[in-house]
Amino acid sequence: MRPIPRISISRRAVAALARAIRPMRPNASVETPPQHRAAAEASTTPAVRPFSRLRERVAALRPPGEGLLLLLLAACHHEGAAVKASRSIALPAAVHAGAGLRIDGRGRAWIVEPGRATVVDTTPNRPPSTMTVGKGVPIPAPLWDVTGRLYADSGSAAVSLLEAATGHAGRERNWRPAGPLARDPKGRWIYAAVRHGGVMGLGPVQLLPRWGWPEAGPAATALAVSPLGDRVYLALAADTVEDADPAIRTLDAQSGRMLGTADEDLPVRFLAVGREETVFGYAEGGGKGSVFALKPGAGGLAERWRVSLRQLELEAPVRVRLSPRGTRLAVFSTAADGGGLRVLDAATGAVVSNAEKPPLDAAFDAGGRLLLLYPRELTLVR
Repeated sequence: MRPIPRISISRRAVAALARAIRPMRPNASVETPPQHRAAAEASTTPAVRPFSRLRERVAALRPPGEGLLLLLLAACHHEGAAVKASRSIALPAAVHAGAGLRIDGRGRAWIVEPGRATVVDTTPNRPPSTMTVGKGVPIPAPLWDVTGRLYADSGSAAVSLLEAATGHAGRERNWRPAGPLARDPKGRWIYAAVRHGGVMGLGPVQLLPRWGWPEAGPAATALAVSPLGDRVYLALAADTVEDADPAIRTLDAQSGRMLGTADEDLPVRFLAVGREETVFGYAEGGGKGSVFALKPGAGGLAERWRVSLRQLELEAPVRVRLSPRGTRLAVFSTAADGGGLRVLDAATGAVVSNAEKPPLDAAFDAGGRLLLLYPRELTLVR
């Protein structure tokens, strides 16, 4: 017999549904007035509408005075079970807010903060090791591991960190383009967006410009490359001069030619591409935000699914991480009371697990395990 999935009742959902579902008089009609029905359908996402219809059908069948049964039925929804930690590793020293976490090709966790990189071997019974990579530098954000080097972005420089055993930092640039960075999956170069939406290619070792594409006008806000290395996805901010909305442009990786564009209501802060070429993104602005998936097609990028921060019960600002196989998304708020972390099914956007305690950062390893960084420990999630 299959186990019954855990059902949780969100306090916010219960409160909202309690306001929406009111006790009805015996024999009262459950038909919604046309003007209210149209407004409700306009504000309800397609994923939620079936539950609205189910609620009306159950209300029509219930006996008089059984409003509590309907309330409980509508309020109970599958939010995903709480994340289960398989192991916690104590850190040699407390890390500060803003520290970054990435997993390299050997499964080691790199925790990078000002003047220090802590390298944690997640193999059981292996103690953490610490290396110094520079003093007085801004808080860096580790990016990715390519051919044995970990690239970190400190805002003013792109740093390649060598093997932890050497204790030495690699090439460091005192200048880098002001826009986002993305790696070529074939290791040929690093894509770097420049100030007004142009893109240049940096050599992977010397970090010097090798080629460039012309500027697009608005500022670049996110950048991603397809797993095959044939497509580049560039997110641009709103263009106040041309009166254009934020957009995601699909570019040919060989020539930089624009292949298509998809408009967004809010600036896109995160882009990543899964193995099936699905483009995942996060848009945020004015305290609002949404996580979405787009599928490339003949007509450009078509929306596959979208969930808002309100639906996830998270508060901005939010960070998003995609698993290596492109099957799960870790979405977490960086605010102390922002709602914690949600793990989404990348195929549907449904929440599969959650944690109320927000991590400082999160990352997936090559095997798909989720690692959560907290001030004094690193937690491995099943």
